[in-house]
Amino acid sequence: MIIKGAELLGKSVTDVLLDAPFCDWSFKKSVDDDLDEPLVNFEFEDHGISFRCRDIEKISTIFLSADGEAATVFELPTSLTRDEVRNQFGVPNASGEGLVDPILGTYGPYDRFDYPDHSVHFEFFPDRDKIKLITLMTSSVVPGK
Repeated sequence: MIIKGAELLGKSVTDVLLDAPFCDWSFKKSVDDDLDEPLVNFEFEDHGISFRCRDIEKISTIFLSADGEAATVFELPTSLTRDEVRNQFGVPNASGEGLVDPILGTYGPYDRFDYPDHSVHFEFFPDRDKIKLITLMTSSVVPGK
């Protein structure tokens, strides 16, 4: 199943920022340069979406909060349970149960679905069967792939 928003992956963030709805939204830009490869982040805090860029600011990852305006704009299935996600997307290529990290805190269960050029990752709330975050990412940045 193709998910709306995935078509932005690999695009120039400069071009995407010129189009609606992003041209009307304010964002915060930050650079993580403490890694081997710097990452440029564009966070639309008021709308529940952020882009992470590599390779001369091409979008490699999109984070969508299930309760943000962007999830509605992209018509994402944010009200689905984990079983409903699996019914719509099939058998996940990777999945895990929730965990508690002493430094990073509590994480809910997740399912990841891989496609030829991108992956869709659903993170669920640790205390209820509802989507918390949807992450779209190019195949080149999928962890463990």
